[in-house]
Amino acid sequence: MGDAGIEAESSPLSSGYNLKSDVLKVGHHGSSYSSSAAFLNAVRPAISIIEVGASNGYGHPTQKTLSALQSTGSRVYRTDTSGNIVVTTDGLRYSVTTQKQAQGTSSIGTIPSLSSSASTQMTSSLTSSSQGQFVGSSKSNKYHYPSCSAAQRIKPGNLITFSSSLDARARGYVPCGVCHPP
Repeated sequence: MGDAGIEAESSPLSSGYNLKSDVLKVGHHGSSYSSSAAFLNAVRPAISIIEVGASNGYGHPTQKTLSALQSTGSRVYRTDTSGNIVVTTDGLRYSVTTQKQAQGTSSIGTIPSLSSSASTQMTSSLTSSSQGQFVGSSKSNKYHYPSCSAAQRIKPGNLITFSSSLDARARGYVPCGVCHPP
């Protein structure tokens, strides 16, 4: 949803489409101008991700937005407290990995799928950043978190994966200046 607010949410709401989604990237950094009750009721996310800087001067995310998300039963992840957040799926199960280990946030639950007869399994596996998977490009000497904006621009033919930051460094790669991996 980017910086989209309540006004931008009204268009998909009025479209008549099924907006149900297991994962929601919360709009406008979780400000009070995003995530209307009508929108959240239509989407009913199992996982909500808020991209927000730590100690930002805007007070984002607001308690109003956090309460609205929690009232839908959504599990809320925030970049200011969890660092980079990566959601992966095999089409049946969802895995959420965070850069920073958060206190008491590991859980296993069932997420309803878009089809009424199937369900998906969500496994939140919180790992320390030194144990996570990293990526790089054969055309560069930088390594990244997979969710990094710079990593998202790597062409598939140039993509290299690393099992750890130590693996990346041993192969001559240095940390990205955007996502700051260990």
